Amino acid sequence: MDRLISYIHSVDITSKSPSVNFVFYNALAIAKKGQPINLYVRNGSNKPVKNYLEERFDTRIPEILQIRTFKRQKFSIFFYLYCIIKLSQNKSEQLIITRTLGILPYLVNFKKPNWKVYFETHDFYTDLALRTDRNPKRLIRKQKLEKLFLKKLDGIICLSHVQKELFSKYYPEKSIEVFHTGLIIQELKATTNNQKYLVYVGSLDALKGISNIFKLAEYLDDSINIKIIGGKTKQEIEDINALISEKKLAHKLEITGWLDKKELHPILQNAQAGLLPLLDNFFNRYLTVPLKLLDYYAFSLPVFATNLPSSEEFIQNGKTGLFVNWEKPELAAQDIESFLSNQENMANAKQEVSKIALSLSWENRAQKQIDLLERLF
Repeated sequence: MDRLISYIHSVDITSKSPSVNFVFYNALAIAKKGQPINLYVRNGSNKPVKNYLEERFDTRIPEILQIRTFKRQKFSIFFYLYCIIKLSQNKSEQLIITRTLGILPYLVNFKKPNWKVYFETHDFYTDLALRTDRNPKRLIRKQKLEKLFLKKLDGIICLSHVQKELFSKYYPEKSIEVFHTGLIIQELKATTNNQKYLVYVGSLDALKGISNIFKLAEYLDDSINIKIIGGKTKQEIEDINALISEKKLAHKLEITGWLDKKELHPILQNAQAGLLPLLDNFFNRYLTVPLKLLDYYAFSLPVFATNLPSSEEFIQNGKTGLFVNWEKPELAAQDIESFLSNQENMANAKQEVSKIALSLSWENRAQKQIDLLERLF
């Protein structure tokens, strides 16, 4: 019997959500390995989805990657039922992976003998006493879904070993895999750009630590600039620009707004290092695997980050970057300047980052999913 991977996410494939990049590159890597895969997503575009994605990601989609889309609707139940119908019609042995909690009751209650169902974790709701970073009252439904249905699945996929340790405490009987988020390793080109700058790529949300960047900029030497690549709306960008003016940091800080990869890549190519100034909270400690970190590593950039369990899994202090104390920005600036000024240290750091990046490729992640499929059937 044929074997198939089916990946389900309720995201609108036309949105700017980072999860679109995740699910597309994950599916594409699996297909390029020669493994048939169906990707189930919602679609808010009027274009044929294959044409839209090939244009957006500037790539060709192999025939064995079939993208099953359902027109975006207000109520998710219609998407869930669409997925169940399509999954049921396929008689292949299927490894079904979803990162959408809401579909779990349907996958459990309508499960077929030829299905193995895994949930891919991107958050945690089982014990809301831990979620001091969120309003627990808004998470009760998600808590019920996790507690009722995770134990009924064939397994759980985590993005880090820190996540796995957390889920293992609450679901010790479950098979739990660790598949790190992937990255696309970039070919580095020689550059004659002598400008020194650090780069931050990502959300301007307060929990991501954007305020720490402003604190740092006040103490960094004037020869070192910071480029902020983010801002989903015009208002967000205007707010940051107003703050830059208020603090008289226009000579050090620049915000570009969101950039597509053709615009982003030259900036990363010429940067000295990346910034990961996460605030210390539950999500950032145990759940996040920041896509910005992978963007930096794809270009062999050392990273200056908050010392958190989630960061320790990917950053080797003093080797691939530094853990800095953002609450003491003057000291953080001194440590960063010292690291950047040591050319031998920077060269070694880039080499170490390159080694780690190889292990985090989408191709490696794809192979782990294919290996799981072969173990299950």
